[in-house]
Amino acid sequence: MPRKTTTSVEVKNRWKVANYKTYQINLRYDVDQELIDFVEQFKAKHDGQGVSDIFRAGIVAMMEAEKN
Repeated sequence: MPRKTTTSVEVKNRWKVANYKTYQINLRYDVDQELIDFVEQFKAKHDGQGVSDIFRAGIVAMMEAEKN
């Protein structure tokens, strides 16, 4: 019998839970439209970089500011 070549969703989800911390944010159209627009423009401009990259860079910048 040939070896199975696909990974089950269950196995992928277990790996993701073990290797990532997930945060969910909600942005309101009436209050956060400027942030929403930035995120969408960033995604369109930077192929291969996602929303996590935006928040990672922002958090790093805030951490650096806290050091000063």
